[in-house]
Amino acid sequence: MSDLTIDHDEKKDGYKVTLPCRPEEFTDFVSSLLGKGLTIEKNYDDVFKLDSQALQQLHILILQRANQNQGQLVSYHSKLYFDDKSSISFNSPEDLFSHNEIKKVGTISLSIEMVFLIHFPGRPSPEKQSISFVLKTGGVTQRTSRYIYIDNSEINLQISHTEKTWANDVLNLISDFLTHHTYKPNKTTLLWNAVSDKVGLISGFLCFGIGLLGIVFGYDFLAEELALTANAASLTEKEMLGFLVSQEASSTFVKFTIASIFYIAVLIAVSVYVAEYIKDLNQIGIRSRLIFTAEDTRRLDGAEKTSNIQLLGLSIELLKGIFVGICANVIFTSIWS
Repeated sequence: MSDLTIDHDEKKDGYKVTLPCRPEEFTDFVSSLLGKGLTIEKNYDDVFKLDSQALQQLHILILQRANQNQGQLVSYHSKLYFDDKSSISFNSPEDLFSHNEIKKVGTISLSIEMVFLIHFPGRPSPEKQSISFVLKTGGVTQRTSRYIYIDNSEINLQISHTEKTWANDVLNLISDFLTHHTYKPNKTTLLWNAVSDKVGLISGFLCFGIGLLGIVFGYDFLAEELALTANAASLTEKEMLGFLVSQEASSTFVKFTIASIFYIAVLIAVSVYVAEYIKDLNQIGIRSRLIFTAEDTRRLDGAEKTSNIQLLGLSIELLKGIFVGICANVIFTSIWS
């Protein structure tokens, strides 16, 4: 660098920098700074939980990999996105990791881009390497009073490099880090989501089964009423049998059969609705978490407490199906009693 010269051109009011190297050497140097455009890309769909402390650890691990090859971080840019459609940018890792958000907002995404100059063994000059990744937490949206839509989380990683071995090493480092920071909901949440579909199905079956008893009870009442009518007329056993197969009795049983078929069709529709309603209503959405604000912490704690309360409602959901079935039973039976 001692041969570097800077000339001042007074006529053009500017400066001129002269580098002591051959044109082909300068071409190689600029090419190494720009990189060769080779990129490794990977997407992760794991459910993760990351806070500023965890990401600071990842940053330190990446710096250690770069320092092993005389690397230097020359550019850093990150951006936090919040659920009120606002965002904030940082031009240094220290600013990101020390940021204290005062607004009551939740973090939904984070983008980070790091640019290094790394002097690999056997290379004449440092070369540009870049690492960028975007973390999206996904979301759980209440579409209606009973339907929950779960948007999957995602991490997109890109490594632009001139040395494949180094890039693969960084890729494995980040993958291993994310493996150890997956979000594991409490056992209550996992248990509830495992049985929620079955709870809805069982409720539907209970509704249909108990409602179906209405036909049995209605038939018993009908047969008993006809038998009482025959007894009141002091009919013999042979005459009673003839009465039961008479036109009047046969007409009553035909009406009962038609009403029963219609009732079963309605009962099936109601039972399916009950099963779907209970299944959708009680699914607990599991989403990734970025913990950068007090609101993020509050929502995470609230999700854990809510899952414990919801598990207590398992018996209540089963009772819903039983209650609907009993109502159908009573209505149908009362018509024929």
